[in-house]
Amino acid sequence: MSAKTPYGWLKGSFPRGQLPEFVAAILSRKIGRTIEVNQIWPGRGDRDTFGAHDPAETPWTQEQVIRALRRLGQGARGKPVHHTGGTLVSIAVDWLAADGQQARPRNQGTRVTPRLAGVLAPRLAQLRELERTQHGLLLADWNNHDLRWVAHLLDEGSYDTVTGRLLYTTAAELAHNVGWLLTDQGRYAEGQHYELTALRTAALARDRQLGAYVLSWLADHLTWYGRPQDALRLLAIARTGVEETASDALRALLAIRQALAHAQLGEESACDAAAAEAAATPAGAGTPGWLRWFGPGVLLADTGRAWLKLGHFRRAEELLASGLARLGEHRRRERLLYSAWLAEARLAIGELDGAVELAHTALTLAETVDSVRARRCLETLRRSFAGYDTAQVRAVVDRIRETGPLPQAPGC
Repeated sequence: MSAKTPYGWLKGSFPRGQLPEFVAAILSRKIGRTIEVNQIWPGRGDRDTFGAHDPAETPWTQEQVIRALRRLGQGARGKPVHHTGGTLVSIAVDWLAADGQQARPRNQGTRVTPRLAGVLAPRLAQLRELERTQHGLLLADWNNHDLRWVAHLLDEGSYDTVTGRLLYTTAAELAHNVGWLLTDQGRYAEGQHYELTALRTAALARDRQLGAYVLSWLADHLTWYGRPQDALRLLAIARTGVEETASDALRALLAIRQALAHAQLGEESACDAAAAEAAATPAGAGTPGWLRWFGPGVLLADTGRAWLKLGHFRRAEELLASGLARLGEHRRRERLLYSAWLAEARLAIGELDGAVELAHTALTLAETVDSVRARRCLETLRRSFAGYDTAQVRAVVDRIRETGPLPQAPGC
């Protein structure tokens, strides 16, 4: 760039390409707080937030991560890019190589005391508790509200290294929460945008377990999208990143998601080996709060889902039924999903009455669960009933149709 270029800006010219974002980032770093493009060039910085700040292209720096968190917390606009395959694998490799990075402490701004930072843990626990009974965009907005507050503390507060790591860990978990809630609503690209930002934020916090957990969700989304081979690559990178530090629950989660991806590929022996590894992992102490939803019931039911994909319907039925029996009544979304999959398994082994009964159970749960993915699973179940023409089946099919149209998006 010519040294005279800024004189043109003073006269009203607007730079092309990504230069406005680079200028804003440089000024932010020098001044010590976030400077937006529209503060430098009024009226010219309201570009598509998702398109202009794709996390796949965001540098792994403290300043850029804070900018990304603040933009998301303020409510991102526009249509984001949805990444699959090689791009996500490349990002995962960057995460694996980012082990030496750590957020720097800040000496400017209002001090973030340990007492203030201590409010964050119970707040996150409350939001996790709400996830048991409340889903959908309302809870996503609530998490995003808290994300905005934490991003403000990171950008304008002063804190030491320990407090900074706590703030970044909290921001990463909140971004992940928004990401999976959006994904559950069929908004896959937006959800992925939050997840990728969560991955970078967890890297700055030096929280390898949380980063691997985020990667496992990105892998799960790839499996939904029919890209299980790429999902396996992400999961392998995640496992490498936490080889010596993963909790037992995280090891089991990564293994069972590998089993599901192998099942999608029709790789029975690899699926069986991964599922056996997950089942053999002891339930030890030290499970992070963000992973306490994953217990024996979910593990059993997901193993059954893998065998359902492979066409081993009797084995799938037994595992899904056992897993469902171990889930608490309050976990309505999971009970809905597993009831729908169990109905498919029973239909495949010829237990029509049992399938109809479970379908009605799932539909009753659907009346109080806001989940596009769950509705999509009910639609898949409706198609499974296509070969049957009885009064009971027609009643189920009519109830599924009454749940309304679905957006064009994959995933069940």
